[in-house]
Amino acid sequence: NTYELLKDYDKSIEFHSKAMQKARQCKEFDTMDLADLHGSAARAYEGKGNYKKAIYYYEVSIDLIEKARGTENFYYMMQMLTLASACEKAGLLDLAVEYCEKAVDIRRKLFHENHLDFLNSLNSLAAICCKANQYDKAIEIHREVLELVEKMLSKEHTFYADALNNLSVDYAGKKEYKKALALNIKALNLKKELLGEKDFQVSACLMSLGSLYEKMEKDDEALRAYQDALEIRRENRDAPLSSSADT
Repeated sequence: NTYELLKDYDKSIEFHSKAMQKARQCKEFDTMDLADLHGSAARAYEGKGNYKKAIYYYEVSIDLIEKARGTENFYYMMQMLTLASACEKAGLLDLAVEYCEKAVDIRRKLFHENHLDFLNSLNSLAAICCKANQYDKAIEIHREVLELVEKMLSKEHTFYADALNNLSVDYAGKKEYKKALALNIKALNLKKELLGEKDFQVSACLMSLGSLYEKMEKDDEALRAYQDALEIRRENRDAPLSSSADT
């Protein structure tokens, strides 16, 4: 594990392999410890960029956790999310969606829905769905997020604006630009109302608006959105220095 932290992944894999050999020779080696060992080896392979091996060891780890404790526990859920992330990095997006969906279902059972961690899990799942071009599923998930945010925090909250913006991205992926534009503008106006005209988050909304206008081939509108974003980012002392250059 120390070699992994030092990013010396070959050494980390070497010692994990030795540890697994010793574990197999020990008849009374704890199943959860063996799951930890396979999960650690998976992280080392993931760090090295060998996602095929990482996925294999994560899957073994998950099977061992299920054997020892079942599926409805925090450790199983977190390892499932880690596996989903490895699949995403490997470009196995449909598989990543499947694993992330399972993790979210477990989190729904373990935690109350009125919990920010649950909202984050839903957003992560929706983001992977978008990458996998599963836009209808992403829309369904983001609509649930929108309802939960309204219930927990009200419509007058920046999280609600973020949820609107996420939905806008989903509809843009489906090329339903009219719906996407209405949601984006609604999110932008809410951010301005809550944070002021010159807040950095407003510039982020303007950037996504510009991108959307580009997809709609409305270049003049896109240019104005980007110019407005640039003006905010130049004047905002809290904005990252690279943001103006990116804009």
